Amino acid sequence: MDNNIKKWLEHFNSSNKKRKLDEDDLIKELKYSAIIVIIKLVKENNVKNSKLELFFEGLKIIFSNINKKYNTNTTKSLTIRAINSISMQIIIELLEVYHKTPKFNLLNYLSEKKEEYYIPEKKRHIEDIEIDDNEDDDDDDDYMIDSDENEIIIPDDNSRKFLLEVKKLSKENNSTADIIDYFSDLNENDKNNAINELNSIIKESAEKIPFLFKILKMSTNMDTKKVLLNKIFRANDTSGKSSKWIEDAMKIPFGCYKGLELSSIKPKEISSFLNNLINLMDKAVYGHENAKKQIVNIIAQTIRNPSSQGSVIGLYGIPGNGKTSIIKEGIAKAMNKPFVFISLGGAQDSSFLDGHSYTYEGSIYGRIAQALIDSKCMNPIIYFDELDKVSEGHKGDEIINLLIHLIDPVQNKLFRDKYFYDLDLDLSKVTFIFSFNDPSKINYILRDRITLIETKFLTNEMKIHITNNYLLKDICKDVGINEKDIKLSDDITLDIINNYTNEGGVRRLKEHLYFIIRELNKCNLTKTKIVNQKIDFPMTISKNIYNELFKSRPKYIHLNVHKNDGIGMVNGLWANSLGQGGVLPIESTLIPTKELMTVKATGSLGEVIKESIDVALSVAWNKLDENTKNIWMTKWTKTPECFHIHCPDGSTGKEGPSAGAAMTLTFYSRLINKKVNHLVAMTGEINLREEVTEIGGLDEKLNAAKRAGASTALVPYNNKIDLENVIKNNPKLIDDKFKVILVSNFDEVIANALIQ
Repeated sequence: MDNNIKKWLEHFNSSNKKRKLDEDDLIKELKYSAIIVIIKLVKENNVKNSKLELFFEGLKIIFSNINKKYNTNTTKSLTIRAINSISMQIIIELLEVYHKTPKFNLLNYLSEKKEEYYIPEKKRHIEDIEIDDNEDDDDDDDYMIDSDENEIIIPDDNSRKFLLEVKKLSKENNSTADIIDYFSDLNENDKNNAINELNSIIKESAEKIPFLFKILKMSTNMDTKKVLLNKIFRANDTSGKSSKWIEDAMKIPFGCYKGLELSSIKPKEISSFLNNLINLMDKAVYGHENAKKQIVNIIAQTIRNPSSQGSVIGLYGIPGNGKTSIIKEGIAKAMNKPFVFISLGGAQDSSFLDGHSYTYEGSIYGRIAQALIDSKCMNPIIYFDELDKVSEGHKGDEIINLLIHLIDPVQNKLFRDKYFYDLDLDLSKVTFIFSFNDPSKINYILRDRITLIETKFLTNEMKIHITNNYLLKDICKDVGINEKDIKLSDDITLDIINNYTNEGGVRRLKEHLYFIIRELNKCNLTKTKIVNQKIDFPMTISKNIYNELFKSRPKYIHLNVHKNDGIGMVNGLWANSLGQGGVLPIESTLIPTKELMTVKATGSLGEVIKESIDVALSVAWNKLDENTKNIWMTKWTKTPECFHIHCPDGSTGKEGPSAGAAMTLTFYSRLINKKVNHLVAMTGEINLREEVTEIGGLDEKLNAAKRAGASTALVPYNNKIDLENVIKNNPKLIDDKFKVILVSNFDEVIANALIQ
């Protein structure tokens, strides 16, 4: 028995000295009084079945506040608290019947209960009760009982609205009474603001349409609707795991498409669309003209023939050169579609993309389904970054196989996330785009299904242009400085590029520029001087300020060409997939050995370059005349010697066959005892027929050769077209201080590099 009722019964019987009354009769009378109160409230507030729980939640708050006010042990207070307790028991009973009865009629049920508990007025023992209405007590004005009318007054209109919104937000809120107490103390303006804020949140988060009707209205196939409906009707616990699965599935935007589909562009609009695409890409990223041209060609092909093959774009090139921006700020904006970024770097298995089985505890859907949910459409642009960084082995193969499945137009209409198991996700309208640094690391099956588009490294001139027109503006805006308030000379930018970065893109350059702007901003705010100069905006960064800021930052040491002409000393060239290039100084000497014609190679040389050294030694030896060969063999018979080849910077690994011509000249110079011009650098693979063959990374190598101090670069004749493209993209490369000579065989290498 409730404590309030128990105390009331004890008090009632102790005060009635004539005879002890039956407890059942007293409780019946309490129930009758409570039913009268509830019926009155239901009628006055026009309560419907759908609002029953919210209405009773309001009664709980009212009863709770009344109990707080009447907390003494007088007959009046004890009776009020007893009626409240009985009312709460009836409310609980009402809710149970409501949930179990399909066609529940609230007033009919209450009327039946009223008849059940009816007591003639002459036999009633509870006296009329009036609750004081003290105007000075603001906290109590909202809650009153008038026993003549058996009426409980609901809080003021604002409080009722606020309670309604709180109830929408959370069906069970144990601190609702505290919320109402706090709300009642607010002024009218704050109350209205709170209600408006709650309304906004409700609109964003609350779902008023039942799952059943949402499914019926979905723009998807019948099979998907059947799966969802079956799941709803089979769910035993609507607040448990099944309910979460249903809620997650309902987040998938079936039938929702955004932006412009290439197949739907009208003929009259094609030209303006493609021109807009070009303008957006140019605005987003400077340079990469060839890559942009190829992208436009693929888009145009897809417009002409939507079912054409090879429309999946794979952008590759060095980090930090704008690949992501071309897609996000170019293609995505031109097509007006959501852009979703997914990094594959370090992904361990396919569950990262297609989710975990629903049966596992804590399971969740994969990144593909998440991309659809986040974009709120079934046709976003999904951009897979770092494709070449997928983990190797069986788990990595799972990811690759899944990606092949995704871009296959025959299969991707029926993609299934393991979490959603029976649901087919139509990905045929999704635009898939990949990016990576090294195409040689991509699975060949997947690579064959992608149209590879190369993005080149950025020259110094391009980096300076990007700094002045993109980076400085963005950085100043981010820091909060007017973009016109800071000017940086091209000389300082070039010094940062040459001495503090070693990259084909601009990521490190951007970091250094951020450092400068942040330091200047700090000094401006704190009134701190740099080299006795006050930092006021607008300003031009002087050489003195630059040197002071960078005096403690480590410089990148670039290797230069040999300082002097020397025997067995040749300048090779190297380049990597990161857009970096440099000079590879090669040194050689003869040392005692037990085996003739052997080579000791040092400097962290890989297997391929070691094989190239073996070929180079054979070519150099066969190039000698018989007399020179006999002289060496006679010497080695008495004092056996071998060649020691060394490439400085031993901490850095070196690999590849493109140093073949340089290695051959190293041996040949040593064998004929003639010096090599230290201002000549060279690249090119060599074969046993003395042919200098094609190499890669020509652009990076030539820029590195010029930077390292070479006046001449020897490159394979087979790279003639590449050389023309390099000069076209960088007209300032060739000048009166630097020239390039095409060579096709080792004789031409000797003629241009060996000092006769």
